[in-house]
Amino acid sequence: MTPSLHLDPIVAALACRGLLDLVDAVCDRRGVTRDELCGRSRSRAVAAARHELWWLIRHHPDRCYSYSEIARLVCRNHVTVLQGVAAHHRLHARSHAL
Repeated sequence: MTPSLHLDPIVAALACRGLLDLVDAVCDRRGVTRDELCGRSRSRAVAAARHELWWLIRHHPDRCYSYSEIARLVCRNHVTVLQGVAAHHRLHARSHAL
């Protein structure tokens, strides 16, 4: 199978729900790739981008995704997603308070 025809399962799941625009926006804003964002890296930059993506999906204007739904989309535990969304919210709130 050629690489262009193979979609990562996470990317495929996000594409089925029309969320790739969010993924690409976060990648552009944060300077990470889709592979990094959907991968297992725990570097600070990638984790922050991933948390932002999860927060954006959670607060999607057209549909409210539960933590469990997001976790299934991105192949993570729902508690991991909950903590990531909370971390992004804390960081976002702190930066706006300054």
